[in-house]
Amino acid sequence: MFEVRYEIGIEEILGQIYKGESLPEGILTEYLKALRSNDKENMYKFGTEIGVTVGKTCQLVKFNNKGVKKAARAIIDDLNEIIEISSVLISKGFSKKFRDSVYD
Repeated sequence: MFEVRYEIGIEEILGQIYKGESLPEGILTEYLKALRSNDKENMYKFGTEIGVTVGKTCQLVKFNNKGVKKAARAIIDDLNEIIEISSVLISKGFSKKFRDSVYD
């Protein structure tokens, strides 16, 4: 048997998992530009802004892919502190949405 690999980017993640997020115009373009040019400083800058903004503005977190959901659950089971950290860095509301989506 062989392993199937998937290529997935930030646009697919945002479109498939985080529903109703509101990002500043052009930020995804800037992030992808930094990613392509290996500009670590701007990757961090824009990636952090995207993550926090998505966490604070998304209305729903939903895992449609069972494998991705299972992997997210394994991460939370192994490193429950990640929920506490996201509560502080993003919001308690996001942490609850994320946890609920993994265990529904």
